[in-house]
Amino acid sequence: MEQPKWIINDNNLVMGIVGFHKDLLSDHKNKTIGGGLWYMDRRNKKLYLYSKSQDFGQCVSGDIYKMLDEGLINPSLNGYSLYFSTCDSIADAILKDHNEFIGVIDF
Repeated sequence: MEQPKWIINDNNLVMGIVGFHKDLLSDHKNKTIGGGLWYMDRRNKKLYLYSKSQDFGQCVSGDIYKMLDEGLINPSLNGYSLYFSTCDSIADAILKDHNEFIGVIDF
């Protein structure tokens, strides 16, 4: 089943709607830290990265901060607030006490 999934590969955020996290990779030689599922609240400009990847495991918030500071992110996400959660469901991940505000994506 295809779902909105993400990974951090070579310190870059890669997002798509795929069956497996490994389907997000074009080059399997690069280092993938982990991933999970994503949810985009377009009206409020919020992006939630949550859960874990069955292929690459779970990230920690430090991986997300590093990616935001040093990596590449799609310019269409400029101005979005980025949140990270280790919760497995979006219903839990969007609750304030179950997520961590990482920052605003600003190019």
